Amino acid sequence: MERCKEGRQPNVLQYLRFKAQPAELRRHNDDVWSECEEGDLLEFYRPTYTHWAVYIGDDWIIHRTDDNGTVKVREDWFWDVAENNMIRINNSRDMTNPPLPGWEIVERARSELGEKGYSVLFKNCEHFATWCRYGKEISEQVAKAAATSASITVAGMMSGNPVVAVAGLALGALMGAVSSGSKLAFN
Repeated sequence: MERCKEGRQPNVLQYLRFKAQPAELRRHNDDVWSECEEGDLLEFYRPTYTHWAVYIGDDWIIHRTDDNGTVKVREDWFWDVAENNMIRINNSRDMTNPPLPGWEIVERARSELGEKGYSVLFKNCEHFATWCRYGKEISEQVAKAAATSASITVAGMMSGNPVVAVAGLALGALMGAVSSGSKLAFN
């Protein structure tokens, strides 16, 4: 099982194959699980996004997640969170951000147990996991969405197409509204 150091994403065909063949998905996830070390960041591939968690050992993770309508940091069994989703160890930022020692990553994660709140843009599960490992809140998913919004806006402006420019601005505004207006945003 190869540990993710370079940030390679599983390809879409591999993901779909795993979804179509549950036994193969389980074998893949068993391989990932057997390679987990304390402080590893885990990425769970969901249909429309990826969910992030910190592996703390003995088959347990800590993550920011919904808990009966309130988003908070909690500890869960690895396999309860895995469900039928493809998982990978993703420590790809280690090249540019030196990770803290494993015990300290786990200690940081545990220190936040029960902490409530969520924002798509500023306080999501990826922000939590990267803060635990690197001491910095980083979300590549948010950065990609912001870059897409900006690209659409610029493309519309450069081409003289106000509809496209407004669509880019609207996408950015929607991201902000979802973040601050979510019923889960400040629970």
